[in-house]
Amino acid sequence: MKLISVIVPVYNTEKYIEKCVMSILNQTYKNLEIILIDDGSTDNSPQICDSLAKKDNRITVIHQPNGGVSSARNIGLDNTHGDYITFVDSDDYIAPNMIEFLSENIGDTNIAMCGYTSVEENGNLSPQENVTVTDGIISTDTFWNYFYTDTRIYYVTLWAKLYKSHLWNNVRFPLNTLHEDEFAVHQIISQCSKIAVSKKPLYFYLQREGSIMHTQFKTENLNAAEGILDRCQFFFNKKEYTLAEKALSMAMYSIIKGYGILGENDKIKELYKQFRLMYRKLVFKNTSMKFKYKCGIFALNKQIFIKLKK
Repeated sequence: MKLISVIVPVYNTEKYIEKCVMSILNQTYKNLEIILIDDGSTDNSPQICDSLAKKDNRITVIHQPNGGVSSARNIGLDNTHGDYITFVDSDDYIAPNMIEFLSENIGDTNIAMCGYTSVEENGNLSPQENVTVTDGIISTDTFWNYFYTDTRIYYVTLWAKLYKSHLWNNVRFPLNTLHEDEFAVHQIISQCSKIAVSKKPLYFYLQREGSIMHTQFKTENLNAAEGILDRCQFFFNKKEYTLAEKALSMAMYSIIKGYGILGENDKIKELYKQFRLMYRKLVFKNTSMKFKYKCGIFALNKQIFIKLKK
């Protein structure tokens, strides 16, 4: 039975961490190492983590000064020993058979994915986001097609997936960023030729006040646009120009959203400059007229484009 490493970054989740960890300990798949990275929590999370570790020797707790979730996940990756890796957020929990299900599905692919269910703080369950993927084995081309046409959270998030550990050998998250998943997904998927997918909802994603996804939009949220622009450059370097187009189109909408909420600050200006540079590179390649029209207006005059979008 292969060893599977479970990485759990922990920051001020004393209300949730025990339920999270117990859902991992109670997995039907038993050969696990569970790495809890306490990222400088100021509540009782560190003590809860240490107490849980005393009850099960599969748990390792690492305490570090607060460095953000990217730093915590990087530390987790640096300390794994498993043949496979999965991520669980410390306010979420997983179905008892999730890891076994993914380990059986992964086969000779490099990644196995499952679905998820959103959970309200009162415990009520919401249906998973509507995804049209058919259960089975898909190519990476099909993955990216789904990624850009379907509900993206199912594809971009780190959790609800099992990875062969070698995929992470040369991939780490940029420090001091939000939406760090956006910087990693293309680096990981590019190493695969096929992926095992399932809509079966085995991950439970807590919707709580104060989480990154549910706080007021701020400048740091523009990290998502940075990650998408990084993806565009990544595809451009690989001469995958159609995927680069799609990434740049997505970056455009992310920048527009930020502009609409924050106005024209220095970060918006920087992102817009990066966007224009990438647009100029792509228009000299075999790009579609739809792309040239859609992104061209924005590249030439963002004020006009924003007015047209209202």
